Amino acid sequence: MKVKRDFSIKNKPDMLPLIDVVFLLLVFFIYAMLSMSYHNGIRLELPESAQAEHMEETTEFIVSVEADGRVFMGKEEVALPELGARVARYFEGKTKKQVILSGHKELSYQNLFHVMDTIREAGVCDIALQAEVAKP
Repeated sequence: MKVKRDFSIKNKPDMLPLIDVVFLLLVFFIYAMLSMSYHNGIRLELPESAQAEHMEETTEFIVSVEADGRVFMGKEEVALPELGARVARYFEGKTKKQVILSGHKELSYQNLFHVMDTIREAGVCDIALQAEVAKP
C-alpha cells in the first residue's frame, strides 16, 4: 500500500507580507538614523587639509567664526568677550569638555587664535579644528 504525500503550497505560510514589513522597517530606521545626524553650527567655507578626517560630532557645542570675525555659538551670534563666560557656564560640572571650532577659510590666523584663547581661558582645552577634506 502506497501513501500519497501532499506537498502543496496550501499549508505553508506566505512570507511576502513579512518581507515587506521588514523592508519598510529597515528603510524607516535608516532614514531615522540619517535625520539624527545634523550640523548645528552655521555653514562656512572651511579650509582644506590633506590630513582632515571625517569627524563624528560627539558634542553639540560648535563655535564658528565668519571671515569678518563674527563669532557664533551654534547658530547664535555671540560677542567675543561674552563667549568665554558662556563656554564656562555650558561646561560647568561636565567631565567631557570638547569644542568643535570651525573658521571660515578667509579668516585671519590671529582672529582664530583670539577665539581659541577665549575658549581655553574658559577651561576647555580639547578644541577640534574643523576642515574640509582636500580633493586630489
